Amino acid sequence: MLSESSSGEASGPLSPRPSGRLRLGAPLSLTGRYALMGRLAAAGLWQAVGDVRGLGGIQVGPERLAPDLAVVDDQSTREGVRRALDDLADADVLFGPYGSDLVEEAAGVASERGRVLWNHGGGADQVQRLPGVVSVLSPAGAYAAPMLEALADIVPGARLLIAAGSGRFARSVADGARRAAERLGMNVVGTVPPADVPDDPTKQVDVLLAAGTFAEDLELLGRLQGQPSALAAVGAGIGGSLWSSDPGPRAWWGRPSGKRGFASEPTWGRGGRLSSEASARR
Repeated sequence: MLSESSSGEASGPLSPRPSGRLRLGAPLSLTGRYALMGRLAAAGLWQAVGDVRGLGGIQVGPERLAPDLAVVDDQSTREGVRRALDDLADADVLFGPYGSDLVEEAAGVASERGRVLWNHGGGADQVQRLPGVVSVLSPAGAYAAPMLEALADIVPGARLLIAAGSGRFARSVADGARRAAERLGMNVVGTVPPADVPDDPTKQVDVLLAAGTFAEDLELLGRLQGQPSALAAVGAGIGGSLWSSDPGPRAWWGRPSGKRGFASEPTWGRGGRLSSEASARR
């Protein structure tokens, strides 16, 4: 299967690196359960490659290299990650997929092949400790502590309900939240799946921490009718559009992200690959 480069050229597996080029590869979920986040991550990598190329490339030793990017659809499955990494075997730099379960799979393959995996999409604490994984994000177990610390004086002795999903990421967030709550004198009234949170939780809790998947957090925030004293969300940003009324000043989210415009949309290449060709033409 051929991969499209930012120059529009095609390169096969194990082909020699063209002079002056730095080949970047990433298995990402362009389809399947992680498609929303996978496509956003692909667009972010495409933007970064375009920015670096616009600045004349990157200095690596005596050479100045222009990055090429190939993104292969892992279809949101472990098997897909392995197939994608096979197809990206000639990449100079490997970025990981989205989702802690898929990062775990990618890390195993990278370790087998003596490769380093740059992790941007797997926050679970156990995954970030795997050999050969270099993470650019905080461990999920540390996500909740700053939010709860900010609320400790505002809502002293708060009753905290944790709405956690079933994956490793959510478990790491919940474990970290319980540790922080104990240290701050908060009372954890329960850890439940997001679907089990009542529409109006105000009688039972003062602080609600949403730590599910992006979709679970959005569904939960969208159906809440009563507003607890404070709301913290990890997977989804908070805004009035998600609520029947504005959540107010005590709404917090755990992964702040800046918004940035795109000069044009990424183009989707052959075989479910994102091509940065349009970026090179900017």
